[in-house]
Amino acid sequence: LTQIVAYPEAFSVEIPSIANAPAFEIGDTGGQLEMTRAANLAGIEIDALRTLNPGQLRWATSPDMPPQLLLPVGTGARFATGIAALTANDRVQWQYYHIEHGDNLIGIAKKFDTQVGLLREVNGIRGSMIRAGKTLMIPRGSAWASSLAMGTADKAPTARGYQVRQGDSLYRIAGKFNVSINDIISWNALQPDRYLQPGQKLTLYVSGT
Repeated sequence: LTQIVAYPEAFSVEIPSIANAPAFEIGDTGGQLEMTRAANLAGIEIDALRTLNPGQLRWATSPDMPPQLLLPVGTGARFATGIAALTANDRVQWQYYHIEHGDNLIGIAKKFDTQVGLLREVNGIRGSMIRAGKTLMIPRGSAWASSLAMGTADKAPTARGYQVRQGDSLYRIAGKFNVSINDIISWNALQPDRYLQPGQKLTLYVSGT
């Protein structure tokens, strides 16, 4: 291959010329930045920004990567001007929350005025199960809000009460309302080894009701 590139005529190969011009610009984010906001500052579509930065997979730039983004040629100056005008509240901010017994993602999201889907994404949570004693990262400020347009946030299910009936079990109730047994236990601070009692009141968070 080296010989072909060095002597293309000898191998009857025509190598197209490549213009000696930059293919992109580098924009300094000055810290962690929400991806949709970055695209808006550069005046480009979010898909174009993600194409140039395939390593940025989440709603905000990774805190473990250099504070830079690749931008289309001609957009760097506009991006730099926008970055300079950002306030602290425009940037990604974090608060840490110590999960307590009886907590659930829906309640925590409401408490901090954020979204369940966002809590799942930034904390790498699948489903709704969280454990007391663990710590959650909570996005703060206004930076997370525009990520709703990217589909990272879930519509919060509706809370409803349910009174346990004779013959009910966690398995039966979970199947009836299309939720998980672990969710019911977490929402109601139940002891998994104790039977439900007729007349016992439960709180369920059910979608589409």
